[in-house]
Amino acid sequence: MTEATRAAKSRRGEATGRTRGVTGAAAKRGGEGVTASEAKRTAKAKRGEAGAATRVTGAAAKRGGEVGPASEAKRTAKAKRGESGAATRGGKAASKVTGAAAKRGGEVGPASKAKRDGEAKRTAKAKPGESVAAKRGGKATRAASGRVESVAGKRRDKAASEATRVAAKHPFPFFGAGLASYFEWGSLYVWFEEPPPRAARAGLVRAIPEPFRRAAEWGSSVLYAGSGDQFINLHICMAYAALGDPRSIDPDDDDGSFGFGVGRPFPNLRQSRAFEADLRAWLLDLHRRHPIAFVARREDGEAGGTQLDAWHRWSLGRFADVVLPRWQAHHRKPPHRLADWALRVALDLALDSPIADQVPAAAKAWCDRAG
Repeated sequence: MTEATRAAKSRRGEATGRTRGVTGAAAKRGGEGVTASEAKRTAKAKRGEAGAATRVTGAAAKRGGEVGPASEAKRTAKAKRGESGAATRGGKAASKVTGAAAKRGGEVGPASKAKRDGEAKRTAKAKPGESVAAKRGGKATRAASGRVESVAGKRRDKAASEATRVAAKHPFPFFGAGLASYFEWGSLYVWFEEPPPRAARAGLVRAIPEPFRRAAEWGSSVLYAGSGDQFINLHICMAYAALGDPRSIDPDDDDGSFGFGVGRPFPNLRQSRAFEADLRAWLLDLHRRHPIAFVARREDGEAGGTQLDAWHRWSLGRFADVVLPRWQAHHRKPPHRLADWALRVALDLALDSPIADQVPAAAKAWCDRAG
């Protein structure tokens, strides 16, 4: 018999002895004998109770949790899994909330900013037509604005150019400008902005065209230039004799009632135009040296008046600015009789023109009283 076999038998013997000892002890305590089979049944019953207890414990574990270290470990692992699941569910819920908030009020965070940038780029690409249209609209607006400004600029330049041209031709008002006809008397009045110095006046008179130089006179700011007699036509014919003979008179119109020099001889057209041109050149040169406020020359109705020109018509537009202030300042007490006469001639020309309504009633009454 081997050592292992002997050890096994020894262990069985010890177990049998213990069983017999337990049965004997139980018989002694209860007063009756217990057989080996009863002991077996008791052990089986205990095993059944232990199994029932195990089943009850398992059911309880299912209902309320495990018991013992192993069960505690299981519960801990299960709890962690629950926490992980809850965290997962919470993350999903938070994601849903965040998504909803993003839809309502915009994205949040770097990823959201990247998303917004991407959406902005896609939107820009999705609407190229609008961008092109906006650019075209802007260009069209700028072009239209440029054209308007260009047109307006051209009009301003044209107006300025016209004003410069007119100013060069009409640098001051000349009431009664045009080709004049004279019968007996001829004269005009020059009103300066400021009276020329006395030392310069003699030289200014010598520059007057000869037919009007014969009776030049100064008074305050006014220079009177005229023939000084009834022979203005004779003076013109003599001054411009090189331009031909005097104009011939139709015998049917000559009744012999006028003596020599009263209206005759009449200058021809070339002589009249030459004298008019010299008067204008003299006035323009005088204005450059001593600025002129206005010039006034009456019309001679007996000779047929004056062929009033553009300078006269332009001058009418300056009447209210140039003549009326001087009339208001001087009509009660003129600084000199020449100033009085110059104002009367200018007012008479205005009253016989389309601007008659610009002449105040008091100024008209003043002219009528003098007449």
